[in-house]
Amino acid sequence: MKPETGRWPRAYLWLIGGFAALILTANAIMVTVALNSWRGLHAEEPYIQGLNYNDELARRSAEDALGWRLDVAVEQTGPHTLSIAITPVDNAGRVLTAAEISGTLVRPTQEGMDVPFRLAPTGSAHEAAVALPEQGVWDMRLTVAAGDDRLRHHERVFLAP
Repeated sequence: MKPETGRWPRAYLWLIGGFAALILTANAIMVTVALNSWRGLHAEEPYIQGLNYNDELARRSAEDALGWRLDVAVEQTGPHTLSIAITPVDNAGRVLTAAEISGTLVRPTQEGMDVPFRLAPTGSAHEAAVALPEQGVWDMRLTVAAGDDRLRHHERVFLAP
């Protein structure tokens, strides 16, 4: 009996072609997901921020020279609500009652969910109740201003389900 020689080479060709099609399909799916997902950039103009890095270092040195500290208390008061109390203290231990405090809660993994807020002075502390659209991890970015002096503070908070 004579072996069939025409069938096996054709089957190998289909096998190799099917494998290549599978790889190309997987690559196309990965490229589509990558292009439509979060871009991962933390700043709008990272190159310009890099050029201004020395200015940022000078600003941080000026903040450190102030000697201010913040006593931050964050408490979850509801499924989507946080109560934030902040007491700014100067380098002599006096409470900065005339300071203005504003902030933003930023979702680190989703753009477009930023929640700005202002803290109102209540005696020695500044307080605010903030409603958030989602539970989970949030970055709280605060700015404390007293006269021409500024202090920026970052803290991660968690809104439990």
